[in-house]
Amino acid sequence: MVIFDQKATFNSLLFLIKSEPQYIIMADIFDIYPQKFYLFSVRNCRFLDMSSSDHRLDQAVEKAFSQIKCLEGGNIYAIYEYEERTLSILQALSDKYKEQYPKVQQLPAFFKTFKKGEKFIRQKNAVSLFDLKSSIVKVLALSKDLDIHKAHEAFVQNWARLYLSFQTYSFGFLPDKIYIGEVDKTKRKCRFCDNAGAKYFKNVSHAVQESLGNHLLIANEECDECNSLFSNSVEKQLFRFLETNRTLSQVKGKGKSTYHQEGLNFHIHPDAVSGLPTIYVKQEHIYNVAYQGKPTGFILLYNKGSITYQGIYKALIKIAVDMIPQKYIHHFTKTGKWVHGDFEADNLPPFFYGEHTFFFEQPIIDIFFRNEKSPKYSPYCTVILYIYESVFIYTIPFNDVDGKQYMTAAEVQSHFKYFKDNQYLYVKDWVEYDSNDTTEYAAHYKVSSIGVPGKYNIEYRPSNDPIFINRKG
Repeated sequence: MVIFDQKATFNSLLFLIKSEPQYIIMADIFDIYPQKFYLFSVRNCRFLDMSSSDHRLDQAVEKAFSQIKCLEGGNIYAIYEYEERTLSILQALSDKYKEQYPKVQQLPAFFKTFKKGEKFIRQKNAVSLFDLKSSIVKVLALSKDLDIHKAHEAFVQNWARLYLSFQTYSFGFLPDKIYIGEVDKTKRKCRFCDNAGAKYFKNVSHAVQESLGNHLLIANEECDECNSLFSNSVEKQLFRFLETNRTLSQVKGKGKSTYHQEGLNFHIHPDAVSGLPTIYVKQEHIYNVAYQGKPTGFILLYNKGSITYQGIYKALIKIAVDMIPQKYIHHFTKTGKWVHGDFEADNLPPFFYGEHTFFFEQPIIDIFFRNEKSPKYSPYCTVILYIYESVFIYTIPFNDVDGKQYMTAAEVQSHFKYFKDNQYLYVKDWVEYDSNDTTEYAAHYKVSSIGVPGKYNIEYRPSNDPIFINRKG
């Protein structure tokens, strides 16, 4: 059992992480030239396979990267700085080998929009889950001009505790599509109802709806009927809760994105010149955010359509049931039935919501299963969902391991504190939501009363201003 001492050093934790062989992603570990790697940058994340059977391309790629300015690292992991000659080096490589190895053209294509001085990371894929997520953290730090080494150390000191104390799975942080569940449609059974067989699985179901920016997480065992049912009910709750943030962040959803939104006290439209969103607020309906009776410089935007906190929780649980690895799903049969609406819950645990300063357009889902290393007060399954600048932490009810345990706020208080303290992004204020609350509310989102340079502008107009009439895109 791993026991965490508050004085545990960075190096000792790192040693423990490196000694966890069950998390190694098996790839070409023993290749002499293992040119299968990820490129991480603020702009993009991509997996590239630059290997060849004769190793000619492998050697050429390694030689090309040796000519690019390397700030730290080596063959397995390195941070580079983009220079004007970087693209020409990779373009020359592509021109030389593209007829024999067409895939090499992906390399210069990755850097087409880079500017001088931008940093990027190359990470070989034959490494642990922890190492890959650590690179993502460093990229996030680079995007904010933060000290990447301090960011990495904080990541080790925090998320490592969760990683080592639970059986950990993470989805969505890499550019690969993830398919959870039975591949063979003839053998599929829906995780939410009793539908089974290929005739119920003709369409593609997304664990998080595409309209919220998910293009990677695919649920093989959510049938077409449940997919339709949830899109018209359960999923709308989470969408409304996040819609204003989604619009301001100009997240590409399903189909054509127009980045317009009509709320109860506001409209959002992109500026004709800059393309940045402009929030037009009805000046008779300004809702100031106050602390101890004094304005804080923020206002609330109220969205159309109602939500309930239980509805949001059910949408979060639906995502988790879709993404639970197949070897565990038999423990969550009743959970799927509850999401489907087959029975009402007598009591439900709360969930927590927070906001941080980084941005994830593609949702990232971390799933933690209790094992022999977990704190004694831990429920069987806990999920962290990172989406945009938001983070949700919640536990999964109705599993047959916990039974009727961990269904009240008191039972999960210590557990949630442990997770809030150790998830790796700083959250100033956590909000605890009562999952038993079925009261209907208008979803709201807090924004700066003067706008945020480079992200959105804000203007105040009377309610009868033409901007509020027939302007939806």
